[in-house]
Amino acid sequence: MRRAYNKFFIFNIILGSLVLLLLVGYLIQQNGITSKGFQIDSLALQLKQSQTTYNNLIIQKASLDRMDEIQQYAFQKGMVEAGEVTYIYQSGKVALKKI
Repeated sequence: MRRAYNKFFIFNIILGSLVLLLLVGYLIQQNGITSKGFQIDSLALQLKQSQTTYNNLIIQKASLDRMDEIQQYAFQKGMVEAGEVTYIYQSGKVALKKI
């Protein structure tokens, strides 16, 4: 009777160890999946920020290209850059229409 009890006890220990080993493996796997999920979210956020930066740079480039076109047009038409400009300000009405 004692021998059968020992075999049953050893079987339970082996079975318990196997369940514990499978549980630890499952937890390790779930931890890996969760960390990959966080990594994917982080990379998605980084991609979104990079796309926003790219779009802003495209807008800046278009603006600079437009300025180059304007400068080239002015040069072709013989226009020169205005020097120091003095503005005259007066209070009151400058010109009145007589009725």
